[in-house]
Amino acid sequence: DPGIEMGRFLSKAGFANSPPYLGAIEHIAPDGTPTALAVAFEHVRNQGDGWTVVVDALDRELEEESLSGDGDGADGGLPYSLSLIETIGRRTGELHRALAGADPEDPAFAPEVISSADLDEWAARTTARAEQAFTHLVSLHESVDQETRDLAARLLSLREVTLKRIEMLIPRIARGNKLRLHNDYHLAKILVSANDVYIVDFEGEPDQPVDERRQKAPPSRDIATMLRSLDYAARTAMDRQTQRGASQLEEIEEPSLHWRALAERRFLRSYGMARDDTASGSHLAGGELLPLFLADKLFQEILYEGMNRPVFLSIPLRAALELVEPMEELTKEDAD
Repeated sequence: DPGIEMGRFLSKAGFANSPPYLGAIEHIAPDGTPTALAVAFEHVRNQGDGWTVVVDALDRELEEESLSGDGDGADGGLPYSLSLIETIGRRTGELHRALAGADPEDPAFAPEVISSADLDEWAARTTARAEQAFTHLVSLHESVDQETRDLAARLLSLREVTLKRIEMLIPRIARGNKLRLHNDYHLAKILVSANDVYIVDFEGEPDQPVDERRQKAPPSRDIATMLRSLDYAARTAMDRQTQRGASQLEEIEEPSLHWRALAERRFLRSYGMARDDTASGSHLAGGELLPLFLADKLFQEILYEGMNRPVFLSIPLRAALELVEPMEELTKEDAD
């Protein structure tokens, strides 16, 4: 079980910001294959998961109009939501630093150099997901609202531009190593405890095969899923404002997206300071793959939301349009 493996590793590595692993009950088959029956981690007193706490805090901050141009609150301090994002960034950097320090003799966790075959695989997966997403958008369920249909139509009209954009996101080379990662890393995988956070649920994406959940990749894959979670948080808080009767979309959207930009920068800055492995020449190694992993996650979200939660489909559609519309403008300029 990937969750048990990660729990054992992080406890042995002394990583303090995940619940300590206490033990597990496993069935060992005659061929030696283990099957997890139960696992125990130390209880962490908490105020809730990161998704709930961040969205609730941002909702209050937007309601009070406490976000100023530089992200400071009305009293000159940093809003709680952004302070929490900084803490998450710092703990994420420390997590990846611990994973990067795995024993080279441990095949399950040893860092591995990124190869050209890895780049080809990640690029092919992103393109395939984009194609699947476009196929799905052609025949949306009738329950999808008109606004979402309009966004889908807009993205469908940019299909070729989108595929070209993905090609441009593929780096010719990538620095550093691929590591064992969380592999399903978003705000709901965080527990908020007092002024700190704990990272939980290392099982990986539940709908993926176990081997996929164990797959190594650059830390930027985990970073991409967290950045997408910040976008969802901003959009969800904005929707709450709308549901309470706010009528001017621009007045709601502007501070929400401003918060998203601030949150992304603060997360990445605190992550980089905590990861800080510049001595080995691999500071934020693999970061050039972040745009590709973001695109991959976007199209995965479009597929998931379209099939399971159409009410949320507009969120990844808007983000996908943010990715490709600047490319369309460049294409038009070249044509002129």
